[in-house]
Amino acid sequence: LGDSALPTPVANNVIGWNETGNGFKNYAPVDNSLLSLDLASGAVSKGAALIGTVDGGTVALSLSSKLNRVVDSITALKALDKTKYTRAFVTGYYAAGDGGGGAYWYDSTDTTSADNGGTIIVATDGARWKLIVESFVTVKQFGAKGDNMADDTAKMQNAASVANSIRVTDGTYLLSSSVTMATPKDFVGYGAKTTFNTTAGFSATSIFSIAPASGTDPKGWNVSNFEVTNNGAATNIFLLDIAGVGEYLSKLTINKIISNTAVSGYFVELLNSIPNTDGLFTSVFEDNWSLNGYYLDNVGDSVILQRNTTTGAGYGYFVNQLDTASHILIKDGNCTSASGIYIKRGYNVQIDSMQIEMPVTFTGLNSAVVSATNALSTLITNLQITRNSINTQANTTLACVSVDWTDNTQIDNNTLYCNQTTGNHIVIGANARNTYIGANKYYSSIDGAEIAARITDSGVGTMGLWKAATLSTWTTLADPANGFPVGFFKQRDGEVMLRGNLTGAASTGGQTLFTLHSGFRPNAKAYTRAVFANGATNSQALTQILPTGEVQFVTAGATTVYLDCVSFSTR
Repeated sequence: LGDSALPTPVANNVIGWNETGNGFKNYAPVDNSLLSLDLASGAVSKGAALIGTVDGGTVALSLSSKLNRVVDSITALKALDKTKYTRAFVTGYYAAGDGGGGAYWYDSTDTTSADNGGTIIVATDGARWKLIVESFVTVKQFGAKGDNMADDTAKMQNAASVANSIRVTDGTYLLSSSVTMATPKDFVGYGAKTTFNTTAGFSATSIFSIAPASGTDPKGWNVSNFEVTNNGAATNIFLLDIAGVGEYLSKLTINKIISNTAVSGYFVELLNSIPNTDGLFTSVFEDNWSLNGYYLDNVGDSVILQRNTTTGAGYGYFVNQLDTASHILIKDGNCTSASGIYIKRGYNVQIDSMQIEMPVTFTGLNSAVVSATNALSTLITNLQITRNSINTQANTTLACVSVDWTDNTQIDNNTLYCNQTTGNHIVIGANARNTYIGANKYYSSIDGAEIAARITDSGVGTMGLWKAATLSTWTTLADPANGFPVGFFKQRDGEVMLRGNLTGAASTGGQTLFTLHSGFRPNAKAYTRAVFANGATNSQALTQILPTGEVQFVTAGATTVYLDCVSFSTR
């Protein structure tokens, strides 16, 4: 443009391009000072605030709002000036690289939130710095050290109280008191790399307590994948506390937990003392290994316990189900707990594909490794004990299975070991109704040899076993080639079969041969035909079975009766 295009110089002014870029003009310096001095100033309205950016902002704005201030600890974050910084990246909780920290932003609209030590940090100047959480937080972001020296209880509790999805990263975390979860959590460790150790002075009821608020039904809990070592006097590893009015737990999963040392109580104890209707339901306990078992008192519907290992003192499984609830599944696990498995109350309880042994002195109830009995008004109904291996080992008078106060129990396809002279494979109590004994295999617990079934049956309507008949006046035909002793057998469909041959003085019409036990009788008088003989002549004649159990031969004059083809329905 040439020198002639330059404007006349003005003292202390700056010559620069005009707004359209086709000439020059004089610019007055900011604040009547030289521009170079203003650019070098650190004042809020000068320096980088005078330099524009392509998005219409200033360099100062980019430095404070769009670029992170990097600090190495939460203490350093608290010291930041909120008038200068609104974003910060913290490289560690106490020091860079210790696993804590993260990306924080200054929330200028919040002046009241409390400092929770992790997701909200209150700075020295009152700024609320908030952690940017994408999917989960770690306990080290709340200050837990995991060095097996610092007490991490408070830091762990802060994380459990604030966050919904928590990762317990590598470390050994020292706890002096219980950690409580009141709302659904995803509380997950890193397997063998994550361990909780209690202090020597630990005396709380549980190491972890899951305790929802009264009147709530929170869903979706997942506690998994870490190890626990009890060095103190903890009663339980987990306490499921729904003892308050209207408290419920559902969709809870506890899995892949290893308990390295015993507690005085249980691995999991359910406390529902009201009891709350439903209580704990639709929940799963799986793939755990513990030196204690599961004590589920007043438990609700649809609870699954599978692929767990229990050993040590107390019950492997204690189940007392609410009257209104059904379906408990204990499956695919190993139980060597000293008190075995005890079902006190339940409906649709399944014990399936378990390895259950008693290598120590038995300390449970009812002298059986697996026991189901309920002296209350409600029977244990639809109990299934199937496909298990149950061994009493050195407990000489112990039974593998004992049931009483039950109805419609199935004991089938099990492999049972007991002492061959003083033990029992199965004991059926006098108040057990409609128990089905299926195709079990029976062995000696001494040498493992297969032996005859040792079954004590005092039940009502037991199915799958022949019951000997007590004859009224006739006797069993002495010739063994003519069949079995007189008896009766009930199938699962309610059909009763008779067998055996009787002989005696010539029959009279309506003569009672023997009386069936309760549970083997028809609801109404039943008629069938039996073969009878009078001398060398065999004929068929009418036989009637009364609802009171009398088996009567209607035809007169018979001296021999063959019952092998006689059957009738009890339904």
